[in-house]
Amino acid sequence: MFYGHIGVAMAAKPAAPRASLGVLLIAGIFVYLRFTKARDVTGKWSFIALMVLLALMPLSMFLPENLLVLSTFILLLLWPLGVWIDRHRPPRKQFRKSD
Repeated sequence: MFYGHIGVAMAAKPAAPRASLGVLLIAGIFVYLRFTKARDVTGKWSFIALMVLLALMPLSMFLPENLLVLSTFILLLLWPLGVWIDRHRPPRKQFRKSD
């Protein structure tokens, strides 16, 4: 079965991809917080800071050209920053057992 028509329909309405990506982001944050626990204060506050940074990244398209380089540099730092945060958030020891 061909599902290409779903992508074409989403591309025709610019709000649909943004809304669906927002739902996926919120679901991913929920799952990550559900299955990890902050080891220390760094694990808690750095994750919050990363989420604020991710929320502010779309605003970079309104920056002047000379500050656009700065936002690109910050975007390149997201991967090592995520690895560092993940080291401060180990998996939870116990998961709920499903019935």
